[in-house]
Amino acid sequence: MQISKDSIQKSFSKASKTYESSAIVQNTMAYELIEFLPQKSFDTVLEIGCGTGLLSSLILSDLKLSSLTLNDLSLDMLNLCKEKFKDTELFKENKLSFLQADADNLELHDNYSLIISNACFQWLKKLECDLLNYLEHLQKDGILAFTIFSKDNFYELRECSGVGLEYIDKATLKKILKKTHCAFDIEKIELESYFDDVKTMLRSFKNTGVSGLTHSIWTKSRLNDFIKSYEDKYSTDNGVKLTWSYYLVVVKK
Repeated sequence: MQISKDSIQKSFSKASKTYESSAIVQNTMAYELIEFLPQKSFDTVLEIGCGTGLLSSLILSDLKLSSLTLNDLSLDMLNLCKEKFKDTELFKENKLSFLQADADNLELHDNYSLIISNACFQWLKKLECDLLNYLEHLQKDGILAFTIFSKDNFYELRECSGVGLEYIDKATLKKILKKTHCAFDIEKIELESYFDDVKTMLRSFKNTGVSGLTHSIWTKSRLNDFIKSYEDKYSTDNGVKLTWSYYLVVVKK
């Protein structure tokens, strides 16, 4: 299912004020991505799809760098980052910049020692072309690092609803990465989260901007059937279960 960039922008902009408090797994992914980096010292850094700055905060606190550019499709998200990081040294030194642009059509004019992104690349409509574009703007020995959801992500939702967002499988991802002619590492991660009930789970999706992206019509009876099916199959002593599945990827130029 192809999602329009206009829908993505509107959904995430609408969720800009509630995203961070509900994006627990995305926060974990950001920590793991920083740990997955083969080095912690860089010159110029570009973060693609910065959102509310979950990964950006770790970049600023855990990495040594001279400048940082934050990109996002949503102006609301970028404005939150501007406010959040206005007291940082990089901001005060005019070495923290903001770029509102579609990651699928990112016109870059500088080269970077690190291009990094967390939980964003699954929205790209032309992943292969985009990765090649990003690599062109890496300095020699530069690193492209990202997380991307796998096809096993939210398998419970697809099983119980018959619909869901499309995610990439490992074979396809490796095929794309081999075309870069660069060394790369991939690690698959799976996490389980638990909610008091299905309605609480769906509310968390809304708070992170995901619920409005499937373009599927839900009648009251269909929603009730989905809730019953999900709770019958995936209720545990800890609550209803949801599986997150994603890849950590590092490409070395």
